[in-house]
Amino acid sequence: MHSRTLTLLASSAFALSFASPAGAALDACGGIFLTSDAHCAYVPKQECETQCQTTAVEQSCIATLETDCESSCTETATSECTRDCQTSCVQDCQANAKTSRGLCRGECGADCEADCQNSDADICHASCTHNCDSQCEHHCHDDDQDVDCSTKCGTTCEGRCTASATVSCQRDCQTSQYESCTTTTVEQCHTDCHDQGGAIFCDGQFVNASDVQACAAQIEATIDLHIDLDVNVEAPKTSVDTNGDGKADVGCSVSPRMKLARAATTTSIITTTFAVLGALFLLRRRRP
Repeated sequence: MHSRTLTLLASSAFALSFASPAGAALDACGGIFLTSDAHCAYVPKQECETQCQTTAVEQSCIATLETDCESSCTETATSECTRDCQTSCVQDCQANAKTSRGLCRGECGADCEADCQNSDADICHASCTHNCDSQCEHHCHDDDQDVDCSTKCGTTCEGRCTASATVSCQRDCQTSQYESCTTTTVEQCHTDCHDQGGAIFCDGQFVNASDVQACAAQIEATIDLHIDLDVNVEAPKTSVDTNGDGKADVGCSVSPRMKLARAATTTSIITTTFAVLGALFLLRRRRP
């Protein structure tokens, strides 16, 4: 029973660690925002150079262009938006104990879904979402979960309505520069692969990080995800005897990920074996 309780607690802790989105822009990773379920990996040079040809660069460009366009998109929140937002925010706040930033991203995300439903802009949703994340980060907080809803929603609505006021300007500004940005970003991808021996990709998207080690560290600290920067593409050939006749029947290449998985499995088996033997020893000593 005790063992089952520990297992359930461990499972709950794992689930909670991925329950909320990463709230802040990752400055070391080109200013992108990541959700808690993002998958990121370091892609070594040989594979990275090929992947740079076809990679999606949307997130990196949106992050860059949002910052570039910020100086010209200075619209402020309207009183009408703030008033309407306060009503819906208080209802949401009373139903869900969130921080002002969490409330802001939820409300603003719903605005993006509605705003981009009939939009012809290819980058509408990505641009709108990043604008929301940015404005919610600027105006809201991650440490006010226990603040009363009325006060907290004042902060929430400031972020949401500022995002709503600037979204059209941001989208138009980004769209006009998006094509040239993608070309530049793919070139940067090649440069990073050559100079740094590889690059980081998250959910298939190239991450425009000038320092992959700093970016990897920030990702790990933000969404509790380990990124192995010591991946080696060149894997040794391994001969496998498939029928027990003492001859090598199949030659296969063992990838670094497979090696790590096998090592982890072996360690797990050894650890479990000692744990079981220890438990049996204790039980044996307790018997009269």
